[in-house]
Amino acid sequence: MSDSGTIVCNEYPIRQWRTLLEHLRAPSTSSQALLSADTRAVEDWRPVNQRARFLARLVQRLCCQYRWQTAAEALEVLLDGRYPADQFSYKVGMLLHENLASPEQMNFFIRHTRCLLVADKKEMALEYIVYCLKRMQHTHLRTFFQEHLKVDRKMLRPNEKLDAFIRGYLGLLDYLQWLSHTARSRQNELADADTQAGESFEELSSVASALDKWRPLFTSDSESTAVACQETMDVFLTKTLELLLRHDRADEADDIVESYLDSHSDDCLHAVSYAQALSQQRSTAETGESAASRRMELLHRLCEADPTNPQVLEYVQLIEQNEEGEDSVVECLRLLADFVDCPDNKDNVDAWRKLCHITVRTGHSDDAAVRDCGSRLWQERGDYWLPYHFCLHLDGSPEAWLMKTVFLLALGQTVGKAGAYISEVESRLLEYDAELLEKFRAAQDQMMHAPGLDHLLEEVLQSARFITN
Repeated sequence: MSDSGTIVCNEYPIRQWRTLLEHLRAPSTSSQALLSADTRAVEDWRPVNQRARFLARLVQRLCCQYRWQTAAEALEVLLDGRYPADQFSYKVGMLLHENLASPEQMNFFIRHTRCLLVADKKEMALEYIVYCLKRMQHTHLRTFFQEHLKVDRKMLRPNEKLDAFIRGYLGLLDYLQWLSHTARSRQNELADADTQAGESFEELSSVASALDKWRPLFTSDSESTAVACQETMDVFLTKTLELLLRHDRADEADDIVESYLDSHSDDCLHAVSYAQALSQQRSTAETGESAASRRMELLHRLCEADPTNPQVLEYVQLIEQNEEGEDSVVECLRLLADFVDCPDNKDNVDAWRKLCHITVRTGHSDDAAVRDCGSRLWQERGDYWLPYHFCLHLDGSPEAWLMKTVFLLALGQTVGKAGAYISEVESRLLEYDAELLEKFRAAQDQMMHAPGLDHLLEEVLQSARFITN
C-alpha cells in the first residue's frame, strides 16, 4: 500500500472510519460536491487499486483488533466496489464466518465462493475441511465432499486422483461414524435388545459404507484409480485393515496387503505401514506352525523394505526359534548389524543384547562355519564400527556400553581401540562403584561359559542405569 494510505489508517481512529466507508461506498463524481474534511482526505484513494488497498488495510487492521462486525462492514464495501480482491475477500470471509457465523452459514458461504474467479480454490477447500474437522461438523463436510463429486457442482477442476482422494475421505467419515456407534454400543451393554440391535445395524452399515469407498482403491479392477491415489493411501489402507480384522475378515485383509506389497515392493514407507498393520492378525483358522510361517514371511518383507524398523528384533527371534544352521546365524547377524547401524538405533540395548547372545552362542557351536560367523561380521564392519559404535566418549546409555563391551569380549576383540573401549567402560564403572565392576566381570564369565544364564548381567544392567553419562 502507498505511504499516504498507511498514514490515513494510522491517523484516523475507529469512530471516523465509518464516514470514510460511507464515502467509498458511494464515491462522488461531481467536482462541485461539498466534502467534509474526512472525506476530502480520501480523495487520493479514488483510483480503483488505491481504494482497494485502503479498504484491505482497514479490514486487516480491524481483524487484528477482533472488531469482527466493523470488519464485516468494511469487507462489504470492498465487495460492492468489485475490486480485484477475490483471494483477500475469501480469506477474510473465512475468518469472519469462523468467528461470527454458524456452521450452516459457513457452509452457505463456501458453496457460493465458487463464483470467485481468481481465488485459490484448493486452499479454500482445504481450509474448509480443517474448519469442519475442528468443529466436528462431519455432516457439512460430507455434503461438501459429495457436492464436489457431482458433475455440475465441482469447486475444483475434474481430476481422477482428487475424486479418489475425496471418496477415501468420505470413507473416513464413515469410519468416524463407526467409532461413534462402537462407543455407544459399549456404553449401552445393559440396554434393551431393540436398542442394541439398532446400534449393531448402524455400526455394520458404517463399516460397509466405508469399505465400499475404500476397496476400489486397492483392487486390481481399478488399477488406474489406485495408481492415481498412491501417495495418499496410507490412512485409507490401514483403516481398511482395521475394519476387516475387527470384523473377522482376516483373509480379505491378507489378500489386500499381499497384492499391495507385490505392486509396491520398492516403496519402503507403504510396505512398513501395511505390514505392521497386518502383522497384528491372529487367525483362528490357522495352526500355530502356519501362523508362524506366515508371520515370518511378512516380517521378512518388512525388514527387507525397512532394515531400521523395530520389528527386526521380532523377526530375528522367530528365525532363532524356527531355523538352524550357518545361513540363519548369518542372516540374524546381518539384520541386527544393519539395524544398529541406523543412527536412531545405534545404542539400542535390546539389539546389542541379541548380538551378544548370538555371538556367544555361536562361539560354542560344534560347527566350525557357525563359529566363524561372528569373526566374519567383524571383518566386514570392524573398521567403521570402532569409531562409530565404540567411541571412547561413551555415547548412549550405560546399559548400551556394557552390552557393547560383552560383544567385543565375545569376539575376542580385547586389544587396540576395542581394548581401549573396554578399559574406558570399566574405568567408568570403577568410578561409580567398584563392587559393580566386579559383578560385571563375574557376569561376563557366567555368560561366556554358560550362554543363556545372564541373570547376573541383568542385575548389573539395572544398576548401571543410575550412572550419569
